[in-house]
Amino acid sequence: MIRTNAMRLALILCLGAPMACAQTDDHATIIQLEDYVGGLVTADVTINGVTQPMIFDTGGGATLMTPEFAAEAGCTPWGRAVGFRMRGDQVEAQVCGPMDLEIEGFATSDEVGVFDLGALLPPDLPPVGGILAMSAFEDRVITLDLGARALIVESAESLATRVGDAEGYPLRLQRELTGVGLTTFVPIPTEPGPLWFLVDSGHLGPIYLAPHSVAILEANGLLLRDAEDSLTVDLTLGSEGYPDTAATEVDIIYDGVVSAATLEQLVITFDFENHEYWVTQGALE
Repeated sequence: MIRTNAMRLALILCLGAPMACAQTDDHATIIQLEDYVGGLVTADVTINGVTQPMIFDTGGGATLMTPEFAAEAGCTPWGRAVGFRMRGDQVEAQVCGPMDLEIEGFATSDEVGVFDLGALLPPDLPPVGGILAMSAFEDRVITLDLGARALIVESAESLATRVGDAEGYPLRLQRELTGVGLTTFVPIPTEPGPLWFLVDSGHLGPIYLAPHSVAILEANGLLLRDAEDSLTVDLTLGSEGYPDTAATEVDIIYDGVVSAATLEQLVITFDFENHEYWVTQGALE
């Protein structure tokens, strides 16, 4: 990955004054992510003139407003959208339809749902306006540098600078909540074939492995158990290896889940249109 002095200067300027980084054809928009609690991060999102911090979660499925934020923003929700969390439990939300979002100078629109996030979060946490999901960026290429707390909306020029002629790796997309959301899966190479892991910046635990994936990874020599039966797994994401990563066997509906702790070690670029991703270790310089 190539990082020019101009891009480093842009990062400094944008993190200091996000509104100065409005989207153009020639320059990336850099959105500063703020620490929330336990490794979760937020971005300030404005809808209909009302601004609230929303948890940015690559595994969140769909962009969801709390009922309180929806009321402030003038949305009267209707209908029903149904999805499933990684353990298989069903989640229901209502919808507000397409809404215009401004995220620290970046303007976009998204099919926003309404969900009582308080039902999932401990009651003593600072209030947030909901969840900001990948679906808000699906018509753009984005780069997540979670370690530097930066989300970069790439332009054609900045993307060319970032990845050059490097070959991308396959990226699978999943639609959540009756098609309005978006989550991504990356392949973990094994024999006889790849396992597909959810990319989940909102997952604060170790790597999650479904029981069938534990068996496959063990057979491939990629999973180790210590005397206390704790698991470590050797992952390959793109061209990068992440050996001895803590893992836990969990009954989930996916092959596995890449956690926030792993995502903080890399810079990952998502091209939703072409179903590709690029990844390198290290934070933005």
